[in-house]
Amino acid sequence: LLGIESAPSNESKSKEESALRSKAQEALTALFVTEIQKQIGMDRYKTADNVPVPISLEDIAKCTDAVETTIIPPTARETYVSTDIWTPSDCISEIASCFVEVAANASPPNPTQPLPEFDKDDDVAMRFVTAASNLRSYVFSIEPLQSLYSAKGIAGNIIPAIATTNAIVAGLQVLQSFHILRAQLNTA
Repeated sequence: LLGIESAPSNESKSKEESALRSKAQEALTALFVTEIQKQIGMDRYKTADNVPVPISLEDIAKCTDAVETTIIPPTARETYVSTDIWTPSDCISEIASCFVEVAANASPPNPTQPLPEFDKDDDVAMRFVTAASNLRSYVFSIEPLQSLYSAKGIAGNIIPAIATTNAIVAGLQVLQSFHILRAQLNTA
């Protein structure tokens, strides 16, 4: 998974974690620095009220460095509460932690097996989504930021909201079809 072979020994696990954190650093840099700078350079946001501000490369490096990481992911802290709002550094370290955790629990790739689906009850998925969405909110100055608890509540309401909206639209389409049929019958 993520292009890193699994390894049984502690030294190999440490190397694997370091490689995964490096991959996380590359992904975060590509998404929250390089892409934002490219879009700004293309004047994509010249009419925007708030021009996005890329995440600092120093923050990304500090939070993803396996050896010198002083920032513990928020969910690994003893004082963690699920209603806490994460700082950008917290979000970066949480994403790096999710990379490592997913790779550690991954089974060997099987091309015939479908990828797992998103599940709001999957702790790693929700931590990743919360951290990534909050980083995006920091970059684009979007308020309010969401806690893990809030993000889980929002994710739990998306599917029922879509189903309800689809049912309402389908009902309106049927009613409109009756109006069209009635009009055609009256003119015949």
